[in-house]
Amino acid sequence: MNHDQGIGAFSNLDEGVEYSLRFNQVLSGLRKKGASLTDEEMDALRQILTAAAIGPAFVRRLVAEHGAESLTETFLMQNAPSELALEFLLRRHKGQ
Repeated sequence: MNHDQGIGAFSNLDEGVEYSLRFNQVLSGLRKKGASLTDEEMDALRQILTAAAIGPAFVRRLVAEHGAESLTETFLMQNAPSELALEFLLRRHKGQ
């Protein structure tokens, strides 16, 4: 696959293989730990959390590696504890 903004792939035994476009922006945003996120990074982070094709295991894997600070910043939950905010966001957008 050739995509100029990166493609993320995640293999989940329960749900199969999941793909995320704009993955370079997702990683860039996560690595910033919630500081100075661009509009493109926030949009990519919003998309990975709200997309029906991306399961909660993929999101949890990304958070385990990079932290949840950028996700909580994107969803204006930066004052809530990261773990609590992540659980809320997953229940809200992924049903878990």
